[in-house]
Amino acid sequence: MLIENEFSLDHCPFCQSKSLKDKGKLEYPTDLLFSSVEIDLKYEPRLIRCLNCKSGFTNNAINESTAVSLYTLSDSSARWNQGANFLDSKPEIISAFLKKHIARGSNVLDIGANTGELLDFCKDHIGTNTFAYELSERSQEKLIKKGHKVINCLQSIEKNTMDTICLFDVVEHLYNQNEFLLNLYDLLSEDGKIIILTGNINSLSSKLALNNWWYLKAPEHVRFPSLKVFKGLKGYSYLGHIKTVNSNGYKSTLTQKIKLIIKFLIRYKNLKYTGIPLLSTDHYVVALKKQVLLKEGND
Repeated sequence: MLIENEFSLDHCPFCQSKSLKDKGKLEYPTDLLFSSVEIDLKYEPRLIRCLNCKSGFTNNAINESTAVSLYTLSDSSARWNQGANFLDSKPEIISAFLKKHIARGSNVLDIGANTGELLDFCKDHIGTNTFAYELSERSQEKLIKKGHKVINCLQSIEKNTMDTICLFDVVEHLYNQNEFLLNLYDLLSEDGKIIILTGNINSLSSKLALNNWWYLKAPEHVRFPSLKVFKGLKGYSYLGHIKTVNSNGYKSTLTQKIKLIIKFLIRYKNLKYTGIPLLSTDHYVVALKKQVLLKEGND
């Protein structure tokens, strides 16, 4: 399927700055998948870095409406579900972070829930009520079988009813992250929280791999926010973050790290490092708390 990928910006989608640097062509795989759909791209995707907020984004990206259609056609579980439960697949530091910020008996909404491993954890190990928003129709069927309530439209959720909204491996897919998160504001209960897991474009592995970083090789990933973005996000206060890996499968051994360092010393310029094996963590989880928004004109 040939895709017109000409969506580009002349400003940072996070801080609106026009102080940008084109870091060059993104090296996508030859056999390219968008989730589980095989595609070909017409134009060369480019990585753009913001010199102000230190975030990144893709120019010559697939436009948002086409992306939504591709997500709906996809079976995300066919590509991303490794068959392991949350506790087996995610580092313990992530489950501990969730337990710290999510209360028993609270309402948890997972956006981009896939087949519900995060919600399984919240339901079984914290004791929450679980809600899922997922575009893939095949994944929706699996979520329903697990007993999670599937939400087909975020606008249908009653205001002030969600205590925690989770976005794991989601914000990198959002074309207008700041607006999306602000739209979630009214869904949150008083002092409600948003918990986000995403790649860290300012990690050591990313800096060493440059445009060859594995996280940049998925055409679904179009936005790469820095922590600075979340610390100044309108409507929310920053509660803290942890640095981590996405899943236990990405952890590298000491032997792997030593071998990689030796390769860098021997042939740094000719080494096509993808960020794997990891020399350090390359993701972070951040918690944000709903703030009271003052109406315009109020002191």
